[in-house]
Amino acid sequence: MQRVVFLVVIACEAGQREPVPAPQPAPAVPTDAVVALAADAVDAPAVDPMINHELVALQRKLGSAAVTCEGTATLLASQGEASPEKRRSRVERIRELCVTDRWPEAVRRCVGEASHDPLSCTSHLTTAKQQARWDVIFTSW
Repeated sequence: MQRVVFLVVIACEAGQREPVPAPQPAPAVPTDAVVALAADAVDAPAVDPMINHELVALQRKLGSAAVTCEGTATLLASQGEASPEKRRSRVERIRELCVTDRWPEAVRRCVGEASHDPLSCTSHLTTAKQQARWDVIFTSW
């Protein structure tokens, strides 16, 4: 058998209370009401912090060439800080690796379509030789 206990609390207040008025409904706003926005809120484009916008712009500029060894080299070499001469050297060395080591299409497509970190696509290199040769170039950056 279960026991049920009821607790009743009664509060008494000395004196009389005034009745509490009922809450008033919020005023209706027409659905076609004009909403004032700050000018900068309207003109500012939405920015996704996870997207490397410079990379995406370069991918668009390269078009279908982004998935070639030349495009892959250009995109990878564009990452990080470097002088124009150093960047050109990176492009040449990466292009040579891509052609000589026959980088898989999956790597080139990943670099050509990555929205934030194309360097991570090199983890898809399929042979130890490809990975070792890439590691030598990348660590020299």
